Amino acid sequence: MKKLVLLLSIVILLGVSASAQDTLVTFKFKVANDSSQTFGNTYNVDDIVLREAIFNHSYSYSSGADGNVPLDYSLSSNHWTSGLDSSKCYYTSFASTAYTTILVSSRQKSSPTGPKDFKLQYKVGASGTWTDVTGGTVTCADDNFVSGVLTNVSLPSTCDNQPLVYLRWVMTSNTSVNVGTVAWAGTSRIDNIFILGTSIYVGIASADLNEAVTIYPNPSSGNFTVINSTESLVSIEVMDLVGKIVMTSQSKEKNIRLDMESANKGIYFVQITNQAGNKIVRKLVIK
Repeated sequence: MKKLVLLLSIVILLGVSASAQDTLVTFKFKVANDSSQTFGNTYNVDDIVLREAIFNHSYSYSSGADGNVPLDYSLSSNHWTSGLDSSKCYYTSFASTAYTTILVSSRQKSSPTGPKDFKLQYKVGASGTWTDVTGGTVTCADDNFVSGVLTNVSLPSTCDNQPLVYLRWVMTSNTSVNVGTVAWAGTSRIDNIFILGTSIYVGIASADLNEAVTIYPNPSSGNFTVINSTESLVSIEVMDLVGKIVMTSQSKEKNIRLDMESANKGIYFVQITNQAGNKIVRKLVIK
């Protein structure tokens, strides 16, 4: 009997070890007026949650899934009317570099006149196509984040080991929680976003590139420097939020100075590729 118990214990321990996952990035909104990550690994140092690109209104920070303000917050917003027709959503992006078996969890709730129905979608790279995530249907209620929950929903293998993956929680109907039509003042909150992955112990060259490249200053006024400690040839593409390439450059200098002072203020993605084809992506904020 003791041998059987010992054998079962070993099997259980091996199973736990084999399925252990690392945290790539989390959003728990512990500080008001800040929708950036709570934690990120070395590839996810400046992730943020936003509304769709055309959203130009204010966010609010209400009580979260783990408690009330000022101890815990969630990201909240209104202006969800006609969201089905204009793909209104919350979205973020992250790097899954050196990781596979990506899992996503999140919690949502809405006010009685806020949106009821959402679904999780992904796309790989800024020019990718938004695709539904299996098991990613979300039905919100006016409760304590117990109805609109996703728990360890699997992303497809196309999201493995990628320098840039987008996620969005997008409206799928104009129906409100109270089974009417979503109102202008109706709100929807999101909290406790966890993105996990299993290390594949590959991509060492990408890891080296990740450690060797930084952007300074960031945020900037538009003039910034890509610091390339490898001093080998790299290609640089700067993309806006919809994936349009707004600047390209190639250089093997250590300090690559770029000028985007004429660009619109906002968030951009800087993709750096070395001669081996390894890529990393940095977010750039122009104020």
